[in-house]
Parts: sequence; structure tokens; C-alpha cells
Amino acid sequence: MSIRRSPTQVGDLEESLATLSVLEENLKKTDQITQKMATLLTTVFDARLGKLEKNIKPMYNTTRNLTLISQSK
Repeated sequence: MSIRRSPTQVGDLEESLATLSVLEENLKKTDQITQKMATLLTTVFDARLGKLEKNIKPMYNTTRNLTLISQSK
């Protein structure tokens, strides 16, 4: 017992499979981009944030001390 499909149904199925294939490729590319962004954020961004903190912290402490001195006068 075989199921007969009309040419329209076969064409629609082939079109749907082609669309699905394109979507799967796009999903793979998106996953790769997401992975690269996550790596970038965890390595480069963390390092830069650490350097910024190292440079800003002394200025923050000095400003805080000056504020305390000015408020106590």
C-alpha cells in the first residue's frame, strides 16, 4: 500500500525542506557568532574592565578622602 501525493504536495514538501535547511544553516552561523561574542566578553572585556578598575580606584579613593576632609571642616 503506497501513499500517492499530488505534484503540488511534493513541491510544497521539497520547498519546506529547502527552507528548513536554510534555517538550520542560519542557526549554526548564529550559534557560532554567539560563541565568539561570549568568548570576547569573557576574555577581552574582563581584562579591560580590570585595567579600568585599577586606574579608577586610586582616583576614587583620593576623591573620597578629599570629600571627607572638606566635610569635616
